Amino acid sequence: MKKKGNKGNLVICLSVFMLFGLGSYSILDAAPFAYIPNSDNNNVSVIDTATNPPRVAATVLAGTNPRGVASVGKTSETLTFITNFGSDNVSVIRTFSDALTTNVVFEKVRDISVGRNPYGIAVDPAGTFAYVTNSGGGSVSKIDLGNYSVTATIPVGSNPIGIVVSPDGSKIYAVNSSSGTVSVISAADNTNIITVAVGNNPFGAAVNPAGTFVYVTNTGGNSISVIKTADNSLITKLDFHLATPSGVAVNPTGTPVYITNFSSGTVSFFDANSNTFSSPNIGVGINPIGVSLSMEGMFTYVISSFDGTVSVIDNSINTEKLPRIKVGAMPYALGSFVAPFGKTVPTVTSTIPANAATDVSLGTIIQATFSDIMDAATISGSTFLMSGGVTGTVTYNSVNKIATFKPLIDLSKKTTYTVTLTTGIRNAMGNALASNNTWSFTTSEKSDGSCFIATAVYGSYDDIHVRVLRTFRDQYLLSHAGGAAMVAVYYKYSPPIADFIREHSSLRAPTRWLLTPVVYFVQYPSHLALILGLGLIIIAGRKKVAFLFKVKR
Repeated sequence: MKKKGNKGNLVICLSVFMLFGLGSYSILDAAPFAYIPNSDNNNVSVIDTATNPPRVAATVLAGTNPRGVASVGKTSETLTFITNFGSDNVSVIRTFSDALTTNVVFEKVRDISVGRNPYGIAVDPAGTFAYVTNSGGGSVSKIDLGNYSVTATIPVGSNPIGIVVSPDGSKIYAVNSSSGTVSVISAADNTNIITVAVGNNPFGAAVNPAGTFVYVTNTGGNSISVIKTADNSLITKLDFHLATPSGVAVNPTGTPVYITNFSSGTVSFFDANSNTFSSPNIGVGINPIGVSLSMEGMFTYVISSFDGTVSVIDNSINTEKLPRIKVGAMPYALGSFVAPFGKTVPTVTSTIPANAATDVSLGTIIQATFSDIMDAATISGSTFLMSGGVTGTVTYNSVNKIATFKPLIDLSKKTTYTVTLTTGIRNAMGNALASNNTWSFTTSEKSDGSCFIATAVYGSYDDIHVRVLRTFRDQYLLSHAGGAAMVAVYYKYSPPIADFIREHSSLRAPTRWLLTPVVYFVQYPSHLALILGLGLIIIAGRKKVAFLFKVKR
C-alpha cells in the first residue's frame, strides 16, 4: 500500500507540473533559448541553443494552436509572448533562475485576451509594448507590458499575419495577407499612417538593424517586397529561388536576408546590398515556416512545420548542422523566437587608445570594442563623442563588434582628449549601455599629422603611397581583432621612429626602398599570391629533381 501511495503522489505531482506548465533546467547550461510554439500540441518547446548539439530543455503549456512568438529580456528574467490562434489570447512564459536550486525555470504565468485568431507578435525595443495581429478580426492589439492590458485595437487590412516594429520603436508594420498590403502604424498615436501595396498573399516581415528597410515575403507571388522606410517606396523581387516564401529574418549585420520556402523545403539568401539572390538554396525540413537568427548572427534556426523539426544553419559555411532538433507537432514560431536569458546589458571591453594612454599619435583613430552585437543605427556622431569639438566619421563593424571614430583632422599636440560613448548606444536586443562610458588619452608632444612612419618617409600625409597604406589599415587590418591589435602597437611605437626619420633625412630613401614592395603588394595582392604560388611550384620542382637524382644514383 505504501508503494501505491508513493506512486499516486508521483502522479499528482506530475499532473500539477503539467497543469501549470512549469519546467526547469540547470543554470550551468543557461544560454540563449529558442521558444518554439507547437500548434498541434498546445505547448512550447524551449531549446537550449548553447549545447552541442542544441536540445530541448523544457516543454511549457500554452493556449490553443500557438503560432507567433516574441521575447523581451528583463534584469533577471526573460518574458516570452506566445499568440494562441485557437483561444484568442497571448500566453506569457517567464524564464528565471530559482534562488534555491539555481536552476533556470520556465513558467507560464498568465494569458492575455486579444482579438480573434491572433497570429504574429512583436515587442518594441524598449520592452514596453507588444503588438499582435488578429488575423480573424483585421486588427492589431497593443498590449501594455507593464500591466498586461490591451490599450488599443488598431484597424488594419484583411487577415493580418506577420508584424514587426522598427528599431526605434516609432512604427509598426503589419502584413495583411488577404489585402496584399502592409499597414504602417504610428506607435505614438496608434493610427494607420499609410498602407503600402506589396505582393500576393504577403505573410512574414522583418526589418534590418538600421530600420531603413522592411522585407515582406509574398507567398502567393513567390516574391519578396522591400519597403524603403524613409518614403515607403517599394521594390518587389520575383526569383526562381523562391517557392511559397513564408518566414523572413535579417542577419544582425544587415545582410543577408534569410527566407524560408514552404513548398520546396529550403532557405534562400537575399543580398540586401545588391537586392539580388545569392548562393544556392539550403535544404532543411518539410514545409519550413519560421526563421530566426542567433544573437551574434552566426547561426540561423529554421522551423519545419510538417516534420516537427528545427534546422540549424552555420552561416559561416551556409551548411545545415545535423541532426535536426525534434520538437512538437506542427511548430510555427512566426517571429523572432531566439532570446537571451535575462537582460543582456552591453559593456565596452577594450578601447584604442587605452584609458590614460600618453604619447598618442596625432593621426590616431579611436575604437571601442563591445561585449555584444550592437545596433549599428545607434552608433553615430551623436553617441560616439570626443572632447575639444573634434568631429569625425563613425562606423561600426558587427563582425568584430568594434566601433570606430576617425577624426576629420589631426589632433593637437600634447592635449588630453576625453571620449564618451553615451547610453543612446544599444545592443541588437535594444538594451542600452548601463551608463555613459568615458576614457581619456594624451597626444604626443613631438608628433604632428605626419608622425606615421610612411608619412615621414614620403613627406606628405596625402601622398598616394600613404593613402594606399591607410586604406589597407582601415578596410582590412581594423576589420579583424588581430589587425586592430597590430595597429594599436604601431600607434604606440611609431611616433618616435617617425620623428627620428624626419630628423635624419638620409634615412628616408632606404626606408622608402623597404616600404615600396609593401605598398605594391598591398595595392596588388593578387601579384603576391602569384609570386608565392610560383615560388611553391619552383620549390616543389627542385625537390622532385633532387629526389630523382638521388634515385638514379
